[in-house]
Amino acid sequence: MSKTLVKKYNIVEVTVVKGNNLVAKDLGGTSDPFVKVFDPKQHNVLTKVAKKTLNPEWNDFFDFTYIKLPEFLHFNVYDYDKSSKNDLIGTARIKLKCLKKGALYKKELILRGVPKGTIHVEIKVLQANRIQQLEKRPLGLLRLTILEGAEIKKSDLIGKGDPYVTVLFGHQAYKTQILKGDKPIWKTECRVWVHEHTKNHKLSIGLWDSDKKKDDQLGHKYQDISTLIEDQEKKEFWIDIPQEHHTLDSHLTGAKHGGKLEDKSEGSKKKKLKKEKKKSEEGEPKIVGKLKVRTQYLPQGDLDKMFWNCFLEHFDTDNNGSLDKLELTALLEAFGTTLTDEEIDKIFDESDVDNSGDLTFDEIIGCLKNTQGLTSLKYDPISNLSLEGMTQYEILGTIALNMEAAGNDIELLMDSYIPSGENDPEERIKSSRIQVFKRETGQIVDEKIPAYIKSSLRSMYRSKTSRKTIGTSKVKNLLKNLTIKQGKQKDDPKSKKHIKGFVKEHNINLEEVLLPLDKFNTYNEFFSRKLKPSSRPISEKENTSVATSPADCRMSAFNTVSESKELWIKGKNFTLQNLFGGEEQQELAKEFSGGAVVIARLSPQDYHRVHFGVCGTVKKIHPVIEGAYYTVSPLAINTEVDVYTENKRQVIEIETEEFGKVVCIFVGATCVGSICLEVEENDKFHKGDPFGYFKFGGSTQIVVFQKEQIAFDNDLLENTGKGIETLIKMGDRIGIAKSQNENLEEKEIKKEKKKKKSGEEEKKKKSKKKKSSSEKEKKTTKKKSSQKTDQDEKKKKKDTKKPKEDEKKKNKKGSKFSKLKNKIKKKKKESKK
Repeated sequence: MSKTLVKKYNIVEVTVVKGNNLVAKDLGGTSDPFVKVFDPKQHNVLTKVAKKTLNPEWNDFFDFTYIKLPEFLHFNVYDYDKSSKNDLIGTARIKLKCLKKGALYKKELILRGVPKGTIHVEIKVLQANRIQQLEKRPLGLLRLTILEGAEIKKSDLIGKGDPYVTVLFGHQAYKTQILKGDKPIWKTECRVWVHEHTKNHKLSIGLWDSDKKKDDQLGHKYQDISTLIEDQEKKEFWIDIPQEHHTLDSHLTGAKHGGKLEDKSEGSKKKKLKKEKKKSEEGEPKIVGKLKVRTQYLPQGDLDKMFWNCFLEHFDTDNNGSLDKLELTALLEAFGTTLTDEEIDKIFDESDVDNSGDLTFDEIIGCLKNTQGLTSLKYDPISNLSLEGMTQYEILGTIALNMEAAGNDIELLMDSYIPSGENDPEERIKSSRIQVFKRETGQIVDEKIPAYIKSSLRSMYRSKTSRKTIGTSKVKNLLKNLTIKQGKQKDDPKSKKHIKGFVKEHNINLEEVLLPLDKFNTYNEFFSRKLKPSSRPISEKENTSVATSPADCRMSAFNTVSESKELWIKGKNFTLQNLFGGEEQQELAKEFSGGAVVIARLSPQDYHRVHFGVCGTVKKIHPVIEGAYYTVSPLAINTEVDVYTENKRQVIEIETEEFGKVVCIFVGATCVGSICLEVEENDKFHKGDPFGYFKFGGSTQIVVFQKEQIAFDNDLLENTGKGIETLIKMGDRIGIAKSQNENLEEKEIKKEKKKKKSGEEEKKKKSKKKKSSSEKEKKTTKKKSSQKTDQDEKKKKKDTKKPKEDEKKKNKKGSKFSKLKNKIKKKKKESKK
């Protein structure tokens, strides 16, 4: 519930009872008095006009709702005049803040501004939230549809208009779309709830012209609600809108198209009421436009029946016009009831007046009025409009009318209010979540459970009553009835309108679909649609030893049947013999003893055609095994219900070269009434060829291989071992023929051995090479070392020899010098002599 709704509202209830000794305004000495009750900011209503009297009796009741209580409530008394302006007879007011809440005050108010006259009013101020105030059962609902306009006054300077219409009745306010021109077509339905205390009130209809700055009120008309609820037949008629401006709630201009308004808080600025314009020369008010409207009044009892009848018919499994205790329990469980078995028993027994063991529809409607629990709904799933702030009766009526327009498609409704129940770990079937591993992305994703699956789950498993009777003909008939009725709805041409919603809800890629959307004439035609071949490539198509997925599905793979029972299938009587059809299939079951099993579960949003996952020949098509229509959801498979061996199914034997004999079983489910094959006996087929298809609903194909014939891909086995399905597409690889796999394994082993041997030889070579390299390196090092030693020795010798040579050279050089020196000395001596 929104914050607005839990706030405490101040409810002011006012009854304008009568007037005494009023002033005469007409020439005949009387008046035609009426009272306008208003506060300056928010509310403004009028009583009826009392003709030719000075002591009128009105007895008109009004209730006003405020977040913040205004200081005064005003009463203006007027004399009604057709040909001229209404004359003011007198005014009065009451100070609301002085009144004690909850107390009823009877006041005689003296009129001010005139010499005489009083009016008698009764007034009470209450404090409650709006839901509490309106929870009282209404009398009924007035469907007022503003169809079109004509001759609407053009108020723009350029001679054009943007007209719209407002409808106000107490707390309820509506606004049409803003359209251009003087002949707009709106077709806006206003659903006006009528209570006992409002059946004599007036409906306020305003004609407006939209403007950027401020909208202009072209005209206004009050319409007695009593004249519109006189009979229940649909009526269409024109209403003249005079150029009058009696009422305008300040919050109306903020109304949404067709939307119901909540009360707004008081604004900071005081809104002035527009004055009446002049009347025409003829004395009649000028007509500024005409509105064509359609009305239909539905008493609350009719709305109750309208709502519940489609559900009652849905759960009346034997079509006898009544429900027994199990059928009633299934109905209540579909609504996600919180009632215990004891409480349901008590309701049933109190309603079963004649002790017949069955409740008629009238008896059921009587007991369901107080147990529907619809106030938790936040949005109407059919119109997608908000339901917040509505009482249980308003919610019921709104949904009933929308369901009627949608062809009583209860699936949309049930999907919105069935709770998840995830807070109960002991009963997994209450959960609204299934998680699957998406192979394409490697992510774990949530799968949405359709409403009819939730309904069947709850009707079968949740309550003690239904658990005791599970497997009985009554439960089977309930699910069969649900399936047949859903099938008829989906084959009806009217169901075509749901296709777009289905596409949007499940994000279906229309680029993959073979035909355009407008080529499908029914919901079922789209459900069993064909895809473009390029959208589902077949893995290793030319390799006949590779098996592929037969469908877009959530897949589980088991190496043996016993493994499937241990990990997944909890049904007590699940055996191959029972799966294939019972005692007559003993020999076939023996052939597949110890075989492998693939379970391909198709959810409603999946591509619902099945293809061959291997190559071979169709050897035998067994007759259809008629059976139950239990859901194939994991939430049911993981319980003790024998879904696969109890449900409607068809067995087909095929012969393959790589995989030996293979058995394929088409399994029907809740809302899957049709299994359609596209092959005949002795037909040859290739991997990826069409096999058959299911009509509306979730469904399954089970494929059984003989022992030691297939090796499944590891990711499928790993996910299955963890208790989670793998989301894959038709044509994706799921495994390989065992013989081929063994050959591959042998080749891999030989390859590994060869690789290992060559690796060892390579290692030896490397080791030898490394050794020789090391020795060579040592020799090279030794040689280099010896060479270096020799070089060092030579260098040393050279270095030792060099000083001697230098010394000799020096000595030699020195001897030459001394000789020369001696020679010079000798010459000097000789010259002296």
